[in-house]
Amino acid sequence: MPDGSGPACGTEGPAPKSKGEVEALQALQAAGGDPDKSIAAAENLITKFADTDFKSIALYIEADAYQRKGDWDKI
Repeated sequence: MPDGSGPACGTEGPAPKSKGEVEALQALQAAGGDPDKSIAAAENLITKFADTDFKSIALYIEADAYQRKGDWDKI
C-alpha cells in the first residue's frame, strides 16, 4: 500500500456484485439454524448469482444443513 489507496497485497476480498446478491446473502444469513431455510437460501444464491464470490460459503452452509437434517445422500 505505497500510496495508501488500497490493500497491501493488491487484492480485495469477496464482495457482492449487486443489490440482489446482497439480499440473497442476507436471506442466507437470516436462515440461521433452520436447515430447510438454509438450503433454500443457499440454492437461491448459487442459482441466481452463479458468479458469486460466496459460492463456497453457500455450499458449505448447504452441506451443513443437510447434515443437520440427517440427509446423508445430499451432503
